[in-house]
Amino acid sequence: MRPLFPAFLAFVSTMGAPQLLRPRLAFPLRTRAFSQFSGLPIGSGSRPNRQIRALRITASAGALPEGTHVAAELRAATTAGEALLIAGRNRENLDGWDLAICVSRVAEQRPPFDRKTATKEEISTFDWILKELISFVPTLSPRGLATLAVSLSKLQSSPRDDLIRALEERAISPDLKFDSQSLAGLLWGLSMSKWNHSPNVVESLLEKAVNIRRLRPNDKKQTLLALSKLGIPPERLETLQSTPKSQPQPDSLNPNSTPKRAPAKKTNPNSPSPSRRKSKTTGAEKPNNSAKSKKKTAGSGDHGGKKAALKGKGGARGVSRREGQKMAIKSDIESSEGLRAELERLRGSAKQILQLVESVPSDVVDANNVAYALSLLAKPRPHGFGRPRSGTGVFRGVGWAALRSRLPYCVLEADLGSYMGIISSLAWLKFRPSADLLRAMDQRFGALLSDVDAHTLPSLLRTQTSIARPSATSLSAAAERVVEVGDTLSETDIVTCLRSLSTAGASPSMSVSERLGDLAVKISQATSLPNLRSLVLAMSKLESVEQVALSSLCLQLESRIPLIGTQPLRSVEPSKPTEPTEPTESTKPSDLTEPKKSPKPSSVAEPSSVAEPSSVAELSSVTEPNSVMEPSSEPTEGTAPPSLDASLSRAANVLWVFATVRHIPPERTMRMLESRITSGARALDPRSTINVFWSMARLNQYMPVELMHTLQTQATSQQSHLSPGLVGTLLWSLGRMGYQGASHTLLQATEKVLARSEGELDSYAVSQSVWGWASLTHSPDAQVLSMLEKRAFDFVPKLTSQALTNTIWGLARLGHVSDKATLDFAEEHVIKKINQFTSQNIANLLWSFGRVEHKPGRLFIKELEARSYTVRNQFSARDISNAVWGFGKLTLSIGTPLMTSFERKIVEQISRFSASHITNLLWGLAKLNYAPKTETMEAFTHTIKSQIGSFSGQGLSSILWAMARIHGKSKPSSDFIESLCNRVVQNVESLNSVEITNILWSLPRLEYRPKDSVLATLEQQAMVQIWDFNAQNVATTLSAFAKLTYPPKTELMRGLEQHAYTEIDLFDPQAVANLFWAFAKLGYKPGIDLVMAMESSIQRQISNFNSQGIANTLWALGKLSHKPSVDVSKALLSRSKQLVNDFSPQGIANTLHGMTKLQMHPDKSLLTSFEKRVMQNISIFSPQSVAISLTAFRKLNHALSRRTLDAIQRRATALAPNTRAMERSTILSSLEKMGITPLKELIGAYEAATNRAVTKLGAEDVLELLWAFARLGHKPSSGLLSAMEEAIAMHVDAIGREDLTGVWWALARIKAEPSIGLLRILEEKTLCETFNLTDKEKKDILWALKRLGIDELGDLENRLVSSTTLKGV
Repeated sequence: MRPLFPAFLAFVSTMGAPQLLRPRLAFPLRTRAFSQFSGLPIGSGSRPNRQIRALRITASAGALPEGTHVAAELRAATTAGEALLIAGRNRENLDGWDLAICVSRVAEQRPPFDRKTATKEEISTFDWILKELISFVPTLSPRGLATLAVSLSKLQSSPRDDLIRALEERAISPDLKFDSQSLAGLLWGLSMSKWNHSPNVVESLLEKAVNIRRLRPNDKKQTLLALSKLGIPPERLETLQSTPKSQPQPDSLNPNSTPKRAPAKKTNPNSPSPSRRKSKTTGAEKPNNSAKSKKKTAGSGDHGGKKAALKGKGGARGVSRREGQKMAIKSDIESSEGLRAELERLRGSAKQILQLVESVPSDVVDANNVAYALSLLAKPRPHGFGRPRSGTGVFRGVGWAALRSRLPYCVLEADLGSYMGIISSLAWLKFRPSADLLRAMDQRFGALLSDVDAHTLPSLLRTQTSIARPSATSLSAAAERVVEVGDTLSETDIVTCLRSLSTAGASPSMSVSERLGDLAVKISQATSLPNLRSLVLAMSKLESVEQVALSSLCLQLESRIPLIGTQPLRSVEPSKPTEPTEPTESTKPSDLTEPKKSPKPSSVAEPSSVAEPSSVAELSSVTEPNSVMEPSSEPTEGTAPPSLDASLSRAANVLWVFATVRHIPPERTMRMLESRITSGARALDPRSTINVFWSMARLNQYMPVELMHTLQTQATSQQSHLSPGLVGTLLWSLGRMGYQGASHTLLQATEKVLARSEGELDSYAVSQSVWGWASLTHSPDAQVLSMLEKRAFDFVPKLTSQALTNTIWGLARLGHVSDKATLDFAEEHVIKKINQFTSQNIANLLWSFGRVEHKPGRLFIKELEARSYTVRNQFSARDISNAVWGFGKLTLSIGTPLMTSFERKIVEQISRFSASHITNLLWGLAKLNYAPKTETMEAFTHTIKSQIGSFSGQGLSSILWAMARIHGKSKPSSDFIESLCNRVVQNVESLNSVEITNILWSLPRLEYRPKDSVLATLEQQAMVQIWDFNAQNVATTLSAFAKLTYPPKTELMRGLEQHAYTEIDLFDPQAVANLFWAFAKLGYKPGIDLVMAMESSIQRQISNFNSQGIANTLWALGKLSHKPSVDVSKALLSRSKQLVNDFSPQGIANTLHGMTKLQMHPDKSLLTSFEKRVMQNISIFSPQSVAISLTAFRKLNHALSRRTLDAIQRRATALAPNTRAMERSTILSSLEKMGITPLKELIGAYEAATNRAVTKLGAEDVLELLWAFARLGHKPSSGLLSAMEEAIAMHVDAIGREDLTGVWWALARIKAEPSIGLLRILEEKTLCETFNLTDKEKKDILWALKRLGIDELGDLENRLVSSTTLKGV
């Protein structure tokens, strides 16, 4: 126990809480500690179980061999699904031990593995594991067999029948000797299982239980319970229960056999304590009449073997095999020289070597002996030690633990030769050092560098960097040492040193880097092409290397290209660590084109119009961007197979090197490489083919059509040999080159490869493949895409910020909408990695969420906005555009600090914004209802003008829509809008129905009335797209034409009317109201069928109408003189009463006006409520609203209170300067007809306003005012009368006969004293109209002439009298 105790403590310290809480099994103390924490007991006997024990002991010491990473990952798995996922992607590397661990993990984890809830991939992997275990079962030891049985019994479903048969056959095998615990565990597993057992198997196991020499009490209890569960009758178990534990058992199958009495037990004072791990028996205890008993007396350990040979030197008592070995070894070895001799004697036996190291004192195990022992273990590897040499070594046994514990001390005291021997052997064994050993190795490596000569330095660097990465200080010292002995190094040694330094990530000082560059350049001219390639790669990876040296090496490599194919390779490349099989991801910005998407309308209120309602649906438009940070991957350098032309391999590898170091050779050089690769492309192996694709993409080079076609054909033919990683690199390369002509056959082949390699997919393959397909606008099969999505989000915790963004972006670009739970899961991990996100990651993530319309949670938005502000200075034009578009699409408000920084970047980088960037940016700002500063808007308008020719019809539509939404603070100039309209005319044929609607909606909103030619062009395109108009587009288009006072042609009106009728069920309340309003405004009376359908829609949706919709509908019905049905009228009045407190001043006026025109009879309570609403909002009433409301109250016979009338007159007085003549006349006339004498202040304000603007008034306005004053009997001032007389004389030709009669009547009513000139003009006009005047009009004129008492007009009076037919005039 003592040698294992430190290892046991180390093992416990490395295990987590879940490991420590696992239930203990009743195994011997020697292995119980490790079994308790591992979940799988340690077996013995067969080779797989020896490996198990070695792995356990190695793990207890705190380190695992590199080759056991799969087993380590399986132990770390916290769920059954995770264990199966690990096993599935490492199928080729699994052995029986790994399979057993996986079954144990699946059986023990909670929740348990269930086929009903498991995924298809998990079920497939688990079935494969059970199938592979069949071939592993015949090699299992008793304890391994017991462990497997216990694990299988814990499964939710029964395992394979052939696996059960194999397990049972192994259990009853005659050569399998069970110990107490192994048999108890096997029987317990069988008893707890769900499958049926053969009676022969149970009987055989019962016989084995009876024949066990020593059955421990706990094991006996467990065995009896298990046998009873397996159906053994109680009477059959009595023999087993009564058997003494220290005596061989009788045959339980023979009922006549009786147990013999055990002899008296003799004690030996020198015997070890009973608490020892293995019980030691004395010689007196051994029966002398049995050879079998004699053989087992030497020790009762579990391993068996040559125990008799280990007897002796222990006095009268027997000792265990291991203790006998130790005693024999300790008596002979007392010095390091003796240990060296003994190691030499034991050459070839790994077990004896390790036991020898364990047994000798620690001061004897010095550095030289450790180095020699390791060399014996590594070269050649002894028979039975671990796996074959091509695999990874497995370290086992207490002897190895002792050797490992001495390694750090031996490394610190080792000289150069011993140190080289130690690290060389450890590298050969692929040993993974512990933290203590790493520190010791780094310290000793740095100390020995000054003594290393030029011959040893390359080997030391190569070996040291392959087993562990030295510290930065040690690497700097190593670089300096390379420089010191550089002149004595050969070409190959220099290449080896530089590659070792670059692999370890050395960052030497500038002076050392310069000298390293000089060394590389010095040998570059004479070295071979492979060495030159290695130099270029090595110098590119040294972080502080000067670009001058690297450029010189690249130029030297360029000069060798013409010789490719004419000279053989001079030398082989120096040995180097194996390159990774698949490319790795890194961050690198990219530029991609942006797609276009049709805008979508939304609803917003429109501006007001004179005496008419103002509401129209608002539309939204978007051009969705498509930008993503492209991953940068570096595939491994291609190696030519024996059949591949060496010159072709060299050409492909040189191209790969140029791409790796990002060196773009001249055009002529590229054409030479392309020509050589094209001529032999069909001989390339799969990896070399993909490398060529990757290299061309990395260099941003245009690939000739012939080479592209040849490589695509070659890749398609090699699809069966492509791995998921190669497919990911291929798709990334095609997407990076923006090659939209990729072969459909090749893209389908990539789908097939990924579909059949579901279990082998990793995060790299998934991310790159999805990104590549999205960049190529290739839509893969939905099942393949769903599978990739599932695999991608399985790897979310391991994905980098860029890979995660690329995956989400690719899925969104491909139109794949993930479920909310999946995206919420992605959100959580974005928040965890938010500090790794760049500006482009943030912009692309927002764009992706906007594309799939997934609104993230508050915490995500908060963290993302905070991160955006942190990296605000890194945002490019594209990033700002995509980020604002995403915020707008998701209607996420942006904080003022972030928006301010965005505006500053926009102004600074406005020249870098393309047409699509500006379109998306303005659209996002409009959706956020954010009005930019004047400076920002000026920058926008200036850039749009300069790039006006780059904007498409959709872009122009989006810009006009956005400008109309955010023009509140900075209204664009008329010239700017006119330039946009002219561009619209040029691109009119590309406009769809939504874009036409957006443009028409925007123009009145911008208070701009374009030329009729522009509207006519839009009208013509609307006719072309008429059947693509939806309900909202119909209503909005008609409303826009109405506001622009442009009546469309009858053909368009009828087309829109018919379209509205077919989709009337899709009209919402606002669309119905706007449609009525547009028809009324345009003076177009729709057919009765549409009107009745609209009435039905009103009645059906009346509860959803708002106050503005009610006002617009009533006003329009009144304008169209269409009286609705009684039910509709009641519904409108009832809804008006409910919403009376929501009506605006114009809404009140339009509602009351509609009621008047439709001759409705609202109850007094409704009118009283409207009167109260007028009083509440009188301060915001317009002149038009005052005039219409006052007239409507009068016509509805509603008597306004004196307080209300005074308030209305005071408001009218305040608005007098801005009140039109017709409105003044209406107000005054309404007051007069209501019997109200206007306030003097009101009349005086109207006189003053009229006097100031009389010269600008038309004839109709002057006459309206004159009649208003006449009705009130108010004589204006002489100055105003003179001005009005001049206006009448000026516009007399425009006065009709009715108005002429009104002029005479008004002048007579106010007792005016018109000038002789005006009288002569009026007389002449009247004489001309004499025969057109009615008798009533003649009578009124004669009355006026008589009241004026003007004698000069006698001829006119006689003419009128003679022409009238009335009597008593």
